[in-house]
Amino acid sequence: MQSACSSSLVAAATACQALLDYHCDMALAGGVSVSLPEKTGYLAGQDGAMSRDACCHAFDHRASGMMYGNGVGVVLLRRLEDALEAGDHIYGVVRGFAVNNDGSDRVGFSAPGVHGQQSVLQEALDISGVDAGSVTFIETHGTGTPLGDPMEIRALEKV
Repeated sequence: MQSACSSSLVAAATACQALLDYHCDMALAGGVSVSLPEKTGYLAGQDGAMSRDACCHAFDHRASGMMYGNGVGVVLLRRLEDALEAGDHIYGVVRGFAVNNDGSDRVGFSAPGVHGQQSVLQEALDISGVDAGSVTFIETHGTGTPLGDPMEIRALEKV
């Protein structure tokens, strides 16, 4: 599954839906990015998406772009009642999730639109049954770009 910056989150949402639909009893979801041969640098242009100072400053006044990186992350997901019954150690509970594609309603090719972000956030919140004021953790895109991050913050504020 490949969806650019959201691949891991889309994999987790897909796994959650498969669990809810009883297509499986456990699901591994995650993402990996490994660049070979390893890149040694890039030329950062003023209007490019890559950070000018080689640091990703997500949601920060110093934000100037994103960075490439290598890494892997995987989670094992189960339905809550099954995990409780088995006595599993539970690190977190997914209460709501949603996926969308805002297509032509975007600010730019590499930046989301407020409306698309707002609708997917609202859908996840509605599914969760949780009051917005009680949310303590949100997985965000956080590109560290001066265009994309403010869109995400505006959508979060609206929801």
